[in-house]
Amino acid sequence: MSSSMEPRASVLSPSGGSKEDGDVDHELSANWAELLKTLHVLRLPKTTTTEFELFPQRDGALEGNSGLIVYGRPRDVVPLMLQSGVLCPMQAMLVLSRQWLSCTPDQADAPSTLRASAGVLFDSNGNSYFRRFSPSRLVSLVVNLTDDNQLRSVIRDVPRLRPQGASEAIDTPLATCQLLSRCEHVRQPKTVVVVADGEPLPPRVAARLEAVVYRAGEPGGLRAALFDRLQLRPDCEMWLRLDGQDPIGCEAKDVCNVVQSRFRPSTRTAVAVERVCAFRPENAPAQEESEWTRGQTFTVRCSVVLWRDRPTTVAMLAVVHRTDQSLYSHADAPLPVSLDCTLKRWGCDVLQRRELCERTRAEAERVFAVVRREHCDLMLLGVELVLAGEMRAVEFVVSSLDSRGFIADMAARTTLESLAVPVPEQVEPSADRLLGFEPLVSACLHRAHCGLLRGRHVLVIGGCVFRHKAVWTRVRNEFGLKVTLIDACVKSPWVDDLWDHIQFDLTDHSRDEEHARRIVAMVQQRRLNVGCCISRMEDCLPLAARIGELLHLPGNSYVAMHRAVAKTETMELVLSNPKMDPLPAVRRFGSRSIRIRAVEDIDVAVKQIEFPAVLKLEHGSGAVGVKQVHTIKECYNYFRKITSDLRSDADLPGVGLGYGNMMSLMDWLGGSEHDVDVVMLNGQLVAAFCQDNGPTPLPFCTQTAAACPSFLHPDEQSQLIACAFQSCRAIGLRSGVFNVELKLTPAGPKLIEINARVGGFLGRRWIRECYDCDLLLASFLTAFGLRPCIPRLPRPLRYCVGINLVSSRLEGLDSDEFYYEQICPIIEDVPYEEVDALLAASDQRSHTAAIDKLLQLVHDLDLFRSDEHPCAYYLSSFK
Repeated sequence: MSSSMEPRASVLSPSGGSKEDGDVDHELSANWAELLKTLHVLRLPKTTTTEFELFPQRDGALEGNSGLIVYGRPRDVVPLMLQSGVLCPMQAMLVLSRQWLSCTPDQADAPSTLRASAGVLFDSNGNSYFRRFSPSRLVSLVVNLTDDNQLRSVIRDVPRLRPQGASEAIDTPLATCQLLSRCEHVRQPKTVVVVADGEPLPPRVAARLEAVVYRAGEPGGLRAALFDRLQLRPDCEMWLRLDGQDPIGCEAKDVCNVVQSRFRPSTRTAVAVERVCAFRPENAPAQEESEWTRGQTFTVRCSVVLWRDRPTTVAMLAVVHRTDQSLYSHADAPLPVSLDCTLKRWGCDVLQRRELCERTRAEAERVFAVVRREHCDLMLLGVELVLAGEMRAVEFVVSSLDSRGFIADMAARTTLESLAVPVPEQVEPSADRLLGFEPLVSACLHRAHCGLLRGRHVLVIGGCVFRHKAVWTRVRNEFGLKVTLIDACVKSPWVDDLWDHIQFDLTDHSRDEEHARRIVAMVQQRRLNVGCCISRMEDCLPLAARIGELLHLPGNSYVAMHRAVAKTETMELVLSNPKMDPLPAVRRFGSRSIRIRAVEDIDVAVKQIEFPAVLKLEHGSGAVGVKQVHTIKECYNYFRKITSDLRSDADLPGVGLGYGNMMSLMDWLGGSEHDVDVVMLNGQLVAAFCQDNGPTPLPFCTQTAAACPSFLHPDEQSQLIACAFQSCRAIGLRSGVFNVELKLTPAGPKLIEINARVGGFLGRRWIRECYDCDLLLASFLTAFGLRPCIPRLPRPLRYCVGINLVSSRLEGLDSDEFYYEQICPIIEDVPYEEVDALLAASDQRSHTAAIDKLLQLVHDLDLFRSDEHPCAYYLSSFK
């Protein structure tokens, strides 16, 4: 259907059928008209409507569904939807009518299930499309920006952006006064709450908050509260707000008369607030005020989002008022502008503006943290602040709170920016560079994804080690997954974080088929409703894949996982793989590798591979036992040492010795080393992230340092990503998060090995810090067949640089307690050199700033005294 006219009711109705004249959805008609007007003002195409389903479900999977819906006035939420189109094209849904939603309980005493039968979707170019969904889409988070009581009855107990009852508990002046009065170190004006006779009297919980009962003709109680208890001067300016009436400005001596004249039978409360002295720049007398500031004051509306587990201010908009208008009067207020622009009008220079913006941001985030102690499920909060006093002694006074986070003001500002003519270069840099809607959308998507996983059951093979404790705790608390762990370890206290634990010996991987059938029998006997089977241990990956095949669960095949574990087999497949598609042929990324089972195999291998070469465990991990060799004699000696010291998994658990201790001889690859973390779903690349590694301490190949994001040119990063993606496809990997180790040589990228799991050594945490992408969450989503919402070209938010710590090469760590708690836990004490911890620094500005921080930290800790190379050597490749 053409988008040039309003679609028929049969198209916009959830069922697709026509509506009777008496059943016209007036809400839908009004919101549809407002949506088209908003898109027109933003110079975007009209919404396209079709009568067919765009994204049908495949085999019951919700591959194209983020679980996020937005319900609100289109003019307020369209900028938010445009940002969602950038982060997750065609996945977040804009709901224009309650009739598009249906909520039913799954079972008795179970949470409700909300589904959307239709919605408006946005792509990355700003185009919007109306779609009907058949079957309807599951909703895991509602971004509710209205106080519609009928909507509450529809969504019931489904998670939402604004907590249930947020308007009554946060937004009203009385609720704000009571809430802030319980918070320490948050300044608010002196306030008197007047309640009607018969209404419950709020308790006096702070010196600045008084409550009195209004009785007609008896103003004595109000006068006592104003002048005796709060000790206000008669000429003190006050703001008076009564229920359902416009705010009034008056002096304290007139408050009693105004309340008596305006307090009606329907009035329940009135709030009188002391007016705070307006902000004045340093050394700026009143007579020098400009026409912009004379008789004016302003408030700052800060929007704070819980993003990446910490409060983040995403907008600071200033609203200018006349000094005789109420701080609470939002109606007919001037258009909001940036705090930086307003401070410039008030005569502040760029350094003063930057300082005030930082202090305002910090104060808003502090207030958010304080309020969140009362409302633990709070994700978004608007904090309105008044700047009182002069520049050097400025104070921040909280005048109001908004559970909607001033989204309407942010949307209005975004609309104004879309009309502005772009300026190539600013005369002065802005002092309040903020992120706008991106953190809010990102936080909502993260919570919606967790909602899609909540209550699902996952079977985990192996991983009962201390370093995974934090992982399983987060999986249980944040993702809401039920985890059944199958491992040989005896039940330890931290395993209580899991839903279930089954003790089973998995160490002998030559019996994986037998183990898989026995585990499947146990799962069926316990009647576990398992949705996927995964492993975080390198040597258990094939076993987990085989169990998934027997249980008919989504995931990669056993053959593909076995190829990934066997390094020589991986290289053979890459070298023999034909050109598959328009991407470069995968065989150009491979190198020669020969399996060594006995000493005699070395004589055959050296005829095909030139020295120097690399001798490593065939099924190893963590760079254990990897060494550069230069002669055949050195090969003999090192092979005998490894096969003598490391015979079985009991000698060094978790490095692949359950498959045996055979080794492989590979070509030595020059150039720089890099890691690429690849996210795939159904054979398609979802996202990829590059990290750089520092020079290894030859002849061993232990990782020494890392940097994220990569220092490489975008063209070189594209080559690495193509190499990693093509190599994963070549061995049969289709869905999951994979860590691929590569070398960038003068001849282009070369594959080292594929780890068919989420990468270790804090790489996952770095990617979350730098790109706001949670690879752990992505691994579970892809395991269930769900598509993670990751931007196609994410921009870095921070720069991280770290150096690995190996106990055999360090001094200066005098306290084990400091080493465990302040740097990073030591995993195991092993005879072969492994990375014990990672010391890192990050900075929002650049890699260089992060490196400077790290070098200073190493100097303060007095590390690397006994090492032959200083710390700067390991960081020398990061240029």
